[in-house]
Amino acid sequence: MNYLNKIFEIIIVPTLDCNFKCKYCHIYNNLMDSETKSWKLDIDLLFKFFNYNRNSLECLKTVGFFGGEPLLEFDKVKKIINYFHNFDNKITFFLDTNGSLLDNSVLKFLSKYKVFIKISIDGDEKTHNFNRMDYRKIIKNLMSFISFNNIVASMVVTPNSAKDLSFNINHLYKLGICNFEIYPQFNIRWDHYEIKIFNHNLNSIINNFSKEIKQKKIVFARGSHFSRKNRNEIFSNCRCGTLKKRFLILPNNFIYSCIGMLALKKKYWRFFQIGNLNTTIKYNYNFDKFFILKNKNVQNFDKYLPPCSFFETWQDDSDNNIKRETFRNLVKVMASFYNQLLVLCGDINFFDMR
Repeated sequence: MNYLNKIFEIIIVPTLDCNFKCKYCHIYNNLMDSETKSWKLDIDLLFKFFNYNRNSLECLKTVGFFGGEPLLEFDKVKKIINYFHNFDNKITFFLDTNGSLLDNSVLKFLSKYKVFIKISIDGDEKTHNFNRMDYRKIIKNLMSFISFNNIVASMVVTPNSAKDLSFNINHLYKLGICNFEIYPQFNIRWDHYEIKIFNHNLNSIINNFSKEIKQKKIVFARGSHFSRKNRNEIFSNCRCGTLKKRFLILPNNFIYSCIGMLALKKKYWRFFQIGNLNTTIKYNYNFDKFFILKNKNVQNFDKYLPPCSFFETWQDDSDNNIKRETFRNLVKVMASFYNQLLVLCGDINFFDMR
């Protein structure tokens, strides 16, 4: 089989709008304006695009939903999942959500299709509500489907919350959550002491939960951009996601090569743009051309950003070098954490635990 023009992952953003106003959210703070709010994903055009390129989707493994809050457009999410559920190849679905809209009808549908629900929750009530909101409502929703094995706690760790990370993992584990993603906040300064505290807490997780990790009772997502295999690539010209066979579709009906660009200002998005749903059909574009264009755009983007584009929001800041150093130090800390996980339980992710 020729894999040159095969797609393995699609991430769809039904809307960039959200019912939360999280303090550290780059989309809310920097991207939401009248233009962005007016964007509407054309679901009919999306399906025409998929049908036209059906052969390129025969190796598709993962379909994800991101936002904004994708459940604000739940009808579109349902239609897309139903569409891909009919594919011959087994597809894993995941959905990022703040958890506030997980009512019984939503949960019934998501559980039917075994969708991984990645809930943005940073820990206990004090930690979570410091940057987010509605901890008690989210926990109440969680308790109604805690037996659903596909729950993932997606945790953003800040310099302020790093000291409580191990405690917060334990707090959520006691509530019944067994799958975790840990993302340090990259777009601000961390001093050396804060990074040291963060590293100490990651090591505490390894020490305190080594038995559960070995037995796979607790599973941590392996960020490919943090793993030992890809660590050297981060500091070279190779991106962990943009050069692989995946793409991102935004509600402006444009196709991009990398979800990491959502952490950038809009003026830089053009370097990741590889087409749009309408012209792709109209002018008979194909994915062979997409990948050539994708690689060219990513290489050109090296002129504008430091080596990894993920989570980089500092390109116009005067303390650029300080934040680059922060980014590199956080990546090294996370890489060390994931390498310890590899020793304990091998190369396994929660997507493998279905």
